[in-house]
Amino acid sequence: MEHLRGKGYGATRADAPPSRHWYFGWVLYANRAKFLRHIDLLGLALSLDGLAAILFGWRLLVPAAVFILILGLAQLAHTVSGLYVVWGPLGSRTLRELFAVGGRSPMLVADLNLGSYRSTHELKECFPGATIDSVDIWDFAGRPDDANLQLLRSLDTRPVEVPGVNIMTSNAEHIPIADGTCDAVVMSLGIHELPGGDTRERLILEAKRLLRDGAPLLIVEHSIGRRRRGLFGSGDPHTPRQERWDDELHRRFLQVHHRRRFNAIDVYVAYTPADFFPAWSVG
Repeated sequence: MEHLRGKGYGATRADAPPSRHWYFGWVLYANRAKFLRHIDLLGLALSLDGLAAILFGWRLLVPAAVFILILGLAQLAHTVSGLYVVWGPLGSRTLRELFAVGGRSPMLVADLNLGSYRSTHELKECFPGATIDSVDIWDFAGRPDDANLQLLRSLDTRPVEVPGVNIMTSNAEHIPIADGTCDAVVMSLGIHELPGGDTRERLILEAKRLLRDGAPLLIVEHSIGRRRRGLFGSGDPHTPRQERWDDELHRRFLQVHHRRRFNAIDVYVAYTPADFFPAWSVG
């Protein structure tokens, strides 16, 4: 996918994290064709309305055109604002708030990502003294064919020589980290692209294997639902429903907390109580 670099949107640097607006700019660039189709349809509707007004002289068509214009622009603004919530600074704030849950600084965090090092950068900023094992879960059969995800992976350059950050590629079946060594495991915005069923379940089992007693699995993800459709459309067929996330996590952990942020992001904290995190809460 190196051929994608440098065409229309600049890649991140290997020696420095991107700004928090870079990911928002990427998602706008990646969805530009959808935005243009929306504008084209809006223009077509206005043209037909204007043509009917000229041919038939119906005065009611003038306020109808104004209504169509306002409705079309409002829908476009609503979608862009939803993308900003997820991929802009507000989305970064959600990640940082989630990482802060527990009230103590971790020593080792496993970041299980797919296509992006965004959460790795955020984790390192939140916990500069911690070791971040950033694992790209890309080595599996049936890799995602989502063009936007592949574009993101080609542009979000793999960090190099960042103190305290270990970068590796793995699959969902065996993460190359020792049992019970992580103070937290993070999955953020991308794991829903994994094939449903066994692959995602195996990854959750692997995450549990990595955790110390009482340490949390932190998930920031999308799920299918009416509110999400209002912002992003129907979504991919493999995107799990919230009930599926709940079921998969409850079967592996004694405590699972869920909260929806900005009607766009599903936040999960899953753990098995122990003395390590005695007073876990997500508000």
